[in-house]
Amino acid sequence: MSVDSDGSTPLCQDHYCLVRTRVKAPQPCESCNCKPKQVKKNYFRHCSSPEVLNSYLNVISGEKSTLTASSKICMSCYKLFNGIKKQLAQAKLGEQSSNSTLDAAGALIATQIDSIKLNFGHISETDYFELNLCYAAQTLAKLMAKDEVLLLPNFHGLFEDYVMERLADCVHLNVTKSKIPTNRWIITKLHSYFGELVAFQCMHRHVGTIIYHKNCNLLKAISTILSQH
Repeated sequence: MSVDSDGSTPLCQDHYCLVRTRVKAPQPCESCNCKPKQVKKNYFRHCSSPEVLNSYLNVISGEKSTLTASSKICMSCYKLFNGIKKQLAQAKLGEQSSNSTLDAAGALIATQIDSIKLNFGHISETDYFELNLCYAAQTLAKLMAKDEVLLLPNFHGLFEDYVMERLADCVHLNVTKSKIPTNRWIITKLHSYFGELVAFQCMHRHVGTIIYHKNCNLLKAISTILSQH
């Protein structure tokens, strides 16, 4: 290939157009690697909040994402990432709201425990059951805060354990397992503590009913329960 005295290289029309097209064409998107067929003035955008997106993409795709603030991405990816960031922000806000509401429910349960314990020496059978249900509800609240679930029969068993192990401190009561309240009473009480936060879902007659936070990922909740059987 010859070079003129001014450093330029003479080209025919076909090669000139080919080189010009390649020089002006934008580089592939650093996210999806797509190559545009023609130059667009506003084709590229810089990636904002790359740490958030990398963390999300690593989990979703299973491949390591290395986007940076200077990464150039196509408009399609830019719009997609903006939608993802918006959803993540809304989910975080919802989680913070849920946790604060769970904190309020936890405070209500703690207040109920303190109120009943004031008269513990002469506690009635009804209050004794509610006191121990409150203890079981505190355990449930911790699980709900971690997006975990609990089978209703297992919760009833937990409640029953609390009832029986504290009987020695209440010798004036004549409590037996046959007197322990039913699941219907438990569900009613849990609704009074947690309000709309708590949800119940009957999965299968061989699995039973699960108790979970209303904003819990139900698919994850089902997988967790099924893995235990």
